[in-house]
Amino acid sequence: MGFRTPPFGRVKDVVNRFTKKEYVVYTDIEAHQGEGKLRLPHESAVRCHPDEFASLYIEPPFHPKRKAYVAVHYRCLKIGDSFYWMEYLQTRERFVEWRSNVGEVEITLLHSDTHAYKQYRSEFHSIENLLHYTNIPLLAIDLIPHPKRRGLLFAIDMNISPQIKGTGLEGILEPSFIVKAIKESFGKQIG
Repeated sequence: MGFRTPPFGRVKDVVNRFTKKEYVVYTDIEAHQGEGKLRLPHESAVRCHPDEFASLYIEPPFHPKRKAYVAVHYRCLKIGDSFYWMEYLQTRERFVEWRSNVGEVEITLLHSDTHAYKQYRSEFHSIENLLHYTNIPLLAIDLIPHPKRRGLLFAIDMNISPQIKGTGLEGILEPSFIVKAIKESFGKQIG
């Protein structure tokens, strides 16, 4: 789709390019919500999972709200032709939990005057432009901050049946609106 991603591939291929790093090894590529993923050091990944899919582990950034290094990701949720942005912020420090969507997570709907939205505004618009031309009426893309280039994001997951419950949108969007938006999107594809 054209998204920037962390380096990825089979463990035995990725580790040859990045030695002495940590990896996210995907033991179940169809699992969701943090399941089916292991954060492993180089030696363990090579020894135990050489043929599994993996990506380079990206350290979480310092988060100004938490005043600590905590796991965070941004979700772009596409419903029909509309886009909604959320920040998923782990409530525990990175040494306790490295995934931003497991355990106690704070989800914030982003709007134009929030710090995160201002920081990633151009990335958000670029991602919306890419997704606008997909034929998928309901999907979510999860993105994490680039470790060295402020304002850039890495795509780490795509879900074509994202959960809306628990995001805060269920209190804003009526189910009938969601159904109508999806149906209209399908109608544009057929018509």
